[in-house]
This record gives sequence, structure tokens and C-alpha cells, in this order.
Amino acid sequence: LYYYGFPFPNTYYAKTHTGIPSGEILQQGFLYFLDSLRINPITLLTIFIGLASAFVIRSARVIAVAFGIALFFIYTLRVGGDFMSGRFFTAPLVCAVALLTQLPISLTGWRSLIPITLVLVIGLSSPKAPIFSTELYGTAGENEINPFGIADERGWYYQGTGLMLMKRGTVYPDHYWSHKGLEARDRGTGVIYDRSVGFMGYWAGPAIHIVDMFGLTDPLLSRLPEENPKVWRIGHFVRTSPAGYESTLLIDSNVVDDPNLHAYVDRLRILSRGRLWSTERLKTIITFNTGQYESLLQAYAFPPPVDVTYNEADHRKARNTAWDAPGVFKLNKNGLVVILPDVSHAANVEISFDHNDNYLITFTRGKREVGYLAVEREFIDQGGLRIDTLHLAAETYLAGYDRVKIHGYGGDDRYAVGHVSLLEDGP
Repeated sequence: LYYYGFPFPNTYYAKTHTGIPSGEILQQGFLYFLDSLRINPITLLTIFIGLASAFVIRSARVIAVAFGIALFFIYTLRVGGDFMSGRFFTAPLVCAVALLTQLPISLTGWRSLIPITLVLVIGLSSPKAPIFSTELYGTAGENEINPFGIADERGWYYQGTGLMLMKRGTVYPDHYWSHKGLEARDRGTGVIYDRSVGFMGYWAGPAIHIVDMFGLTDPLLSRLPEENPKVWRIGHFVRTSPAGYESTLLIDSNVVDDPNLHAYVDRLRILSRGRLWSTERLKTIITFNTGQYESLLQAYAFPPPVDVTYNEADHRKARNTAWDAPGVFKLNKNGLVVILPDVSHAANVEISFDHNDNYLITFTRGKREVGYLAVEREFIDQGGLRIDTLHLAAETYLAGYDRVKIHGYGGDDRYAVGHVSLLEDGP
């Protein structure tokens, strides 16, 4: 609490400040438990037996550990589990085994072979027992991500990290992110916005500051919502680096564009970069943890959307018009809502976007969402606006819509829309 300024690890805030409805996250958490039961049922079985043993032993020490396991399970559900199959059950498993050793059971002589044999048989019967692994692990489907976004991460990385594949004279792990980290190290000091802060960060070295796009290691991004709440993978909640933030880290002076976020970063920097022994630090710890700066963060992350009528939005802009030209709509974090004069059944919509960002377009009728589309940016050398014709799904235009909401994400945090035009109706 004193060193970092907050009572929990930064990953806690990154996993609980996603902006995604809690019902969806909770459902993902249940799927994480089901995945473990399917892949490696002995883990959860051992944990539950360990929890049950606490009722047999009835020791305060044992009950305290069992209570900790139960709290950890609640936390796992609360954050939706993880993308790495079984990872969040490792610590509870170790604790459960420790509880089982406290059972008042004495096995001597040949009877002691019973649990040993049982453990060996169960371990070796696992479909992915490590002792049977070969250098081909990860090439027979083990590296696939299941429909719930959960994967066998050992299978995913083994071909670049497995010791059986190691060769002399090769950078190891022999992985794209390791090589990318070495390239960053060769370029010298700097700030980059990227992922894989483990592989890449290790090889990039201490002179490179990586702004983790998932917010796991960044005190600001961990408190911002997922940039695309419609399309996400558990454990990979992507945050856009706010305009001016990377420059702030590079020159060690606050140049964040948004005034509310600027004020928030000023206070946050007292905890992340300020002097340890100061009265100001103590005061800031108290004010942060009592939510007194939350309004600044909310004003940036969840502002009311910009509302415009369709008549205003239908004034066509030319391709390559500057993103900040007069008449172009600048979007805040909550986007732009085009209010239609009546329910539309247009099957195609033409929209001009700032070229270097991604956009999520949501269609609603009243308060009911009837469909959405994601427009990914094209990495081309083009300035200003690009024009896209979007083809709506049949269920969207047949249901009809009277609002078109446009939300920018995944770009430079400077989002803009030139115009919105409804084209022909569907069949």
C-alpha cells in the first residue's frame, strides 16, 4: 500500500476496471472452471477435497487457509478466470495439498504405497502428462485457443520455448517477441506501446519503457475500460494509450491532452514516480483509495456521447479531409450518436472515419441494440478521413434502427467522423 499506493496488485485493477458488464465476466469465470474440469479434473477435485478436510480437522490455521482458497475462487469468478487454462488454480491446489497433509491419517508399511500409487496413476493418465512430452508438443492442436478464449499456453509457446528444441547460438526463447525486444534494445532508450511485457520486456532491457496495452503493468491504463466491449478475450483487455501519455512517460512531465485525465495523471504520478518519504504521498494514498479522484477518471473514460441529428451528419466530406477540419465531428471516449428522424431499414451505411483508428458502430432501436459492426484500420499511408461503405447484417436492417452510435478505439486517441449517410433499404 505504501510503496505502490494501492492495497492490491496492479493486475487486480486491470481485471476489475474493464467496463464490461459483470454478468458477462461472471459467465466467463464459470467457463474457466468448466475448462479446468474438462482438461484436468484432478486439480479441482483435489482442491475441493482439501476444502472438505478443513471440516474434519477443525483447526483455526486450517480453516484460515480454506477460507483463503474460497476467497480466491470468488475472485477468480469475479475477474472471469484467465486465458491460461488452470493457471488460477495453481495456488489453491498447493494450499489444498497442504491441508490434506494435516488429516489425522497414518499409513505405515505397504499401506503407504497406496497414495503414492494413486498419485502416479492419476498423473500419468493425464492426456497431457509432461513426462510424455516430446519436441513435437504444440504441433498437434495443443496451441489452439478454445471458443471461450482459453488456451493451453504451454502448447501455444512450446515450439519457441521448449528446452528440447534449444540450439546453440540461438536467442532463447526463440520467439517473435524476444526478437522484437532485442530490436527495441538496439534502438536505445524510449517508450513504446505494446504487449508481451514478459518476453519483450526481458530482452528490451531497463532502458525501454513498455506501456502495456493490457494495462497489467501500467497504473493508468489498468484503470481505463476495455476499448472494444463487444469483442474481447479474457485476460486481454486492450486499452488505448491516451493522447500525450507516452510523451509524458518519455520526458517525465505531464503533457496528457485531456484536461480531466491530465489532472488525474498529476496525482497518480505522485504515487508512481514521486518521493517515497513525503507527507504529500501519504495524503495522496488516502485520497486515491477513498475515491476522491474517481470523478476525473470517469469524466475522461465515460463522458456523455456527442449527439447529432442525421441532417447534420449527412453532409458528405471528401476523402483525405483532415481529421480536425471544420465540420468534422471529434469523438470523445464515449463516441458519437447520430439520431435518425425515423426508424431506418437501410442495409448499407456510408461513413467517413479518421484513417488510423478502429471504430465500433452500434445500431439501436429505442433502448434495444439490434446489431453492431467493427471497422478495423488499414495500415496505409493515408492522411485524414477514409470513406467506408458498411453492409449491415440482415437481422439488423430488418429490425430497423433509429440511432447509430460510433465509438473509436485502438488508435491514437484522436477519433473523428466526417459524415454518416444511409444508403438503399434492404430487400
